[in-house]
Amino acid sequence: MAYGTEEAKKVHLIEKYTETELLKIVKENNIEDTIDLSSGAHLILYITDKEENDARADYEAAKAAGLDVSKVEWLSKEAMQAVSRYESVHG
Repeated sequence: MAYGTEEAKKVHLIEKYTETELLKIVKENNIEDTIDLSSGAHLILYITDKEENDARADYEAAKAAGLDVSKVEWLSKEAMQAVSRYESVHG
């Protein structure tokens, strides 16, 4: 599902808030070494080709709308496996 620019901005603000609150909980409970959580990065795993295609269309729309997408990086399945605990859902 593609969203408009204003909806994308709202989602981004909610995600930043959630990240801040999660990091606060992690630090308050001294569990930084027990969870796989990174700050300042946004990592999305697309399971289907449609999900990836929709995301790429949203990316292009954001770029065309003048949003700063310079930090967006698309990872291959192999790169994703190298930087996360991701394992293929397809076996």
